[in-house]
Amino acid sequence: MDTNKIRHFKSLVQTKNMREAAQILGISHAGLSKSIKSLEQELGVDLITKDGRGIKITQAGLRIAQEIDRLLLEEERLLQLANQEQIKVETICRIGTFEVFSTYLAPDIMTQLGDDIQVEIRELTPGKIEEAIINGNVDYGLTYIPVPHHQLDHLNIGHVQMGLYGTSKFNKQYISDKVDFDLLPFVAPLTSVNDTPTRAQGLDGWPDGRIKRFIKYRVSLLETALSISRSSLAVGYFPTFLVDLHNKNVKSEFKLHEIKISKLDSTKQPIYLVKRKEDQENRITKVLGKVLRKLK
Repeated sequence: MDTNKIRHFKSLVQTKNMREAAQILGISHAGLSKSIKSLEQELGVDLITKDGRGIKITQAGLRIAQEIDRLLLEEERLLQLANQEQIKVETICRIGTFEVFSTYLAPDIMTQLGDDIQVEIRELTPGKIEEAIINGNVDYGLTYIPVPHHQLDHLNIGHVQMGLYGTSKFNKQYISDKVDFDLLPFVAPLTSVNDTPTRAQGLDGWPDGRIKRFIKYRVSLLETALSISRSSLAVGYFPTFLVDLHNKNVKSEFKLHEIKISKLDSTKQPIYLVKRKEDQENRITKVLGKVLRKLK
């Protein structure tokens, strides 16, 4: 029901004069008459009758008039609720991602989004990120291990440089002694991933489908993997930007250096911003894209 018709009838009840009510409403006499007749047809009752040269509100019309204010207040309440939900959509950013992005990019994301947007970051694995977006538990995903789904867009925002890193012990030993790659001890994520186009089996994105490696340590946290690597116990496959951040905060003997191997012909990983297909680009997606494009 068009609530404008309700407002028209309210003005008519207050003035009891078609011409005066029409003037107050800023519509023509004929327009008001048409609106009242349409409302009568919708309600199935007569609201007014002729009374000489004027009109008279019927008993049914008077009973309905008693409920008008309540109906209009309810409409206002619903509009306010809808507005609050719209504000909520625009001011809360829920992101699903894993430790590479959550730990090291969260401060930049929050700074760029500003004080007026609340940020929720959930630690999820590839596949679970996509599932959470579909189920409405998060709004966006950040990943370099995409798991395609027909309801989602995986927007290729840029690339992150990956590399095999270890302390100078491994770097020197590998270069001077020509250590067999198959004997090189790796620290790798405990979490596995499945159904990825990249054929990666671990959360670090190592191309397990093409290059087998000797995994000596499996850990849940990226920071644990970095700790093992800087202790010269193993090498790890890490994003270059992350290693750069790590090296700024440790002494020289704990710094990690890239170990070049011929088997790794490409160490660039595409970065994806994941969203629902029906969602339009907005301020949040632009900020997330800007932060991701800065990675090298």
